[in-house]
Amino acid sequence: MLHSANSRVWFSLIIALITFVSHISAAQLLRAPLEEPTSTRNEISKRDDDSLAAMWTAIPNKVPVGGGKLFKYTDKQQSYSTVEFYGCTVVIVVDGKQTYIGHFNQQSGDCADVLTKSAVTKSSILNKIDNVMDTDEFQNTAKAWIIASTPNAKNAPGYKDLVQHLGTYEVKESNVHLVQYPASSGIGEHPGIAKGKAVVARTKKSDGKSTVKVYIEHDHPTRTLNYNAKGNPTKKKRDSRPRAVAPSIS
Repeated sequence: MLHSANSRVWFSLIIALITFVSHISAAQLLRAPLEEPTSTRNEISKRDDDSLAAMWTAIPNKVPVGGGKLFKYTDKQQSYSTVEFYGCTVVIVVDGKQTYIGHFNQQSGDCADVLTKSAVTKSSILNKIDNVMDTDEFQNTAKAWIIASTPNAKNAPGYKDLVQHLGTYEVKESNVHLVQYPASSGIGEHPGIAKGKAVVARTKKSDGKSTVKVYIEHDHPTRTLNYNAKGNPTKKKRDSRPRAVAPSIS
């Protein structure tokens, strides 16, 4: 009997201990903060680039069709754009002090594509650029993009004239880039997506240096440019470390 009583006591103590430990574990679990899931490399990479559609939507006073504007960089406005393009030619010129954006109709009169005829290109694009910019406006390190729907645009007479004309504004031919896209019809076909949109976004740092990103129909920047406080492009520092010498093979 005594042995049986002792067994019952020990059994009760063990049950009480198990119950006590279970309550403590549950309380600690409730008090512990929920662990956030670890971001994958792709998710982190995605955060580095804003949505082009969202950036484009937030920009006021976009350059209209048939117009062009020279934006001098200020702390008040840091991003610049034009209305959506569906077949028009868009010209973007960027350096460390300003950005030019022009948006020109694809057609003019009986000419179905203004870049196919030099005379029409001159009246529809070149003259309008001249109305906005001075010949000494840009640095000779300026970069330019011509966004066009003209088939085989690089060989079109008007495209060649446009590239040459940008040279009068210190834009070297080697710094002019063609971005071709397929024309579509009408307004409102690209809501909430990158298609038909371009943005120049500038970020100024506390030391006066700045970074300018050019986005063209993509959420990732087409080009990222860095400038010092004077607006001059910064050069990458050369690696001064000695290079490893590959072992010779006998």
